This record gives sequence, structure tokens and C-alpha cells, in this order.
Amino acid sequence: MYSIGIDIGGTNLPVGIVDLDTNTILSKRSTPFVKGMSPQEAMDRLAALAKEQMEELGIAPSQIAFAGMGVPAVLLPDEGYVVKANNLDWQDVKITELLEARLGCRVYLENDANAAAWGEYKAGACEGSKNAVVLTLGTGLGGGVIMDDKIIWGAYFNGGELGHMIAEMDGIPCTCGNRGCFERYTSATALIYFGKEAVAKGEKTSLFDACEGDPQKITAKMVIDAAKEG
Repeated sequence: MYSIGIDIGGTNLPVGIVDLDTNTILSKRSTPFVKGMSPQEAMDRLAALAKEQMEELGIAPSQIAFAGMGVPAVLLPDEGYVVKANNLDWQDVKITELLEARLGCRVYLENDANAAAWGEYKAGACEGSKNAVVLTLGTGLGGGVIMDDKIIWGAYFNGGELGHMIAEMDGIPCTCGNRGCFERYTSATALIYFGKEAVAKGEKTSLFDACEGDPQKITAKMVIDAAKEG
């Protein structure tokens, strides 16, 4: 039997096919997440990507035991419900229903950083540990906390949201509604924010040249490349 692994991010939507007998990733593809994309459109793309890989591997739909989906959101895992995904601009979505209708198999839901933390705990950098804290750096800053072989979900399944702890009182506004969250200073979104600030000063730097003096063209990669150049 096989499973489908899905990671919904603010930049990319990767999909993998896993052999459950050997715990081997057989195939992995990704499609871009386009800003403003609806949950329905995202599920269409993910399902198409999964089916494309299944066809290439010669795997029938009946051979898929389940799919697991990680979403950067406050959610209700048992109900398959996304309460709010700030960086995706999704709110109040029964996300598992959408994907189950497209794939024809059971879909399990988890916060993306919790899923990453569990993966590292079971088969990665934290394997063999009793407790673990994992940070995921990407469009935002996610976190997962594991104690005594259990994910710490906390109140409203929000216990691992380390990126939304306050780093600076009354700091930069965050998509979650608070100000000064760690995510606003330590993520790809933060690099873009501070990159725009730097270019807006008008100083002739490699970053200024890369975006042709237009702060709106700034990407996280531009900032990283400029840093590498000193």
C-alpha cells in the first residue's frame, strides 16, 4: 500500500508518494502557490499532481491507504478544519473534504510544522530523543514541540506556534493580528520586508541593482544573494 504526503506552503505545494512497506519516498513533485489562490484551486492542483505521479508509478487509486496534509494554520485536526491560515489568506475551510472528494481516499490534517517536527522526531535529526523542538523556516516561522512521544497541541491546537510569540513589544504588524511576532523578523517574509526598507533609502547597493531600484520587486532570494556578496 501507498500514501500521499502533501505540504501546503505560502510559496510551493509539494506532493510525494510513499511506499508504506518500506517507508520510501518514491516520487516528489511541486507546483507553485500563487498568492490569492483559493483552497479549491489549491486542492485541484495537488490532486492532479498526485494522480500524475501515481500514473507514472503504476499505482491504482485503490492502492492508496490515505493522504496526510500539513497546513500552516490554526486548525482542528480531528475535524479536518482550517480555522485560519494567515499567510494563505484562508479561513473557515473544511479542507480534508475538498481533497477527499478529489483523491477518493481518507485525508488526515496536521499543522505543517507539527508534521515536520514529528517526521524529524521519528526518522530525522531528533530520532532517539525523548523530547524535541523543531523550527521550520520558510514564508513564515513555524514550530513543533514534542514531549514524551506526544505532539503538544495546546489550547486551540496552537501550542507549537513559536513564530507568533512576541519578540518586540509594539513591533512590526503581523498577519495574525498581533505586533512584533518572531515571524516578522525571522522568515522569508521578513527578509522581503527589510529588503524593501533598505532599497527605499535609495542607496546604491547590489540589492538596489538587483531589483532595479523598485522595492516591490524584492524577493527573499535577492536579499540572500546580496548578503552572500557582502
